[in-house]
Amino acid sequence: MNGGMLRCWNLVNQLSKYTELDVLTLQSDIQEKISSHEVINSSTNFLFPAKKSLIPEKSFVTKVLDGFIYRWFYRTFSSTDSNFLRIIPIVKNIENNKYDLIIFEHLESLMLWRKIKKIFPTAVIVFDAHNVDHVLLSGKLTKTQLNRIRAQESSLFLKCDLIIACSINDANVFAQLNQYKIPVRVVPNGIDTKMNSYNFPDFSENLNLIFCGSLDYDPNIQGLCWFLENIWPAIVERHPSINLSIVGRGKISIVLKNLLQKNSRIIFIGEVDNVVQYYRKAHFAIVPILHGSGTRMKILEAMSLGIPVISTTAGAEGLEYEADKNILIANSPCEFNRAIKFFDKPQVLKCISENARELVERKYSWDIIVSNLMKELIELK
Repeated sequence: MNGGMLRCWNLVNQLSKYTELDVLTLQSDIQEKISSHEVINSSTNFLFPAKKSLIPEKSFVTKVLDGFIYRWFYRTFSSTDSNFLRIIPIVKNIENNKYDLIIFEHLESLMLWRKIKKIFPTAVIVFDAHNVDHVLLSGKLTKTQLNRIRAQESSLFLKCDLIIACSINDANVFAQLNQYKIPVRVVPNGIDTKMNSYNFPDFSENLNLIFCGSLDYDPNIQGLCWFLENIWPAIVERHPSINLSIVGRGKISIVLKNLLQKNSRIIFIGEVDNVVQYYRKAHFAIVPILHGSGTRMKILEAMSLGIPVISTTAGAEGLEYEADKNILIANSPCEFNRAIKFFDKPQVLKCISENARELVERKYSWDIIVSNLMKELIELK
């Protein structure tokens, strides 16, 4: 699972302890995780559209008819999205249900808003913003596309009763975009502290850094390339036996592939089912993110497991950290060189590691986060 999926999964997991849930998702590949997971409450009902593979190839006439149905159902003249077309039967099947609260994840899901609001007019509508998309996608989309996204993010107050954001910075942006006409609350990303046990690394072994993150996510790719070009050679020069393990899903770009081939002491692992075993072999987790929004679950994951973290300020955005107390912050090659000197101070690093674990337990445990969220939701009723 990527960070967004983990956020959704843990919100569902924790909310299921307080109330009955229906979860409508297009991600049918999550069914295996659901069937093997013992935490999700039995009162939670997952709703999936028919798999694409079960839908026969459509004729031209059928496609045109589907286009009319789509535009009528969603009250839009935009191009047809076949994924959301598959949701129509599910929405019709739940029309007789009664919901106190409906949470939309991502802007795309709001295509359902008009129909959902008509069927369930008294339900409280919450929008969970994983990022500020027009900021995150700046430089990747055209100006027209970014303006369209910004317009959507600026009109959330017309559709929703509450916006929840991952960081205070994101929350401030959403509040300003919506002219302060809707409450915006911070619901940070979290971590399962019970599942992730603390274990400080053994610094008598050869040093190993770890980068963990989706390799099809632009901020991760750009940050990792910057690190490999500007910082990694100096680290290897100072510590010739050090290794860097790269763990993450997604096809690597040509630029990153060339850098991996050019730089020594790098172990490319790729996608794994369980990243914990790789953290257990690491002495540091690096988060060289240069831009983006939201919060990095990878930082919380490393902190909970006892691995000291070196991050840029952008990488640690949204976390209530204290530099040199529970995390090392480095925004330039010079500052990374300063952080490298901590490699020879395991006792100092152990103190940073313990403080990081305490921070995670106090502020970023999912049970605490969702407990606070429930208080906000109850006030909205």
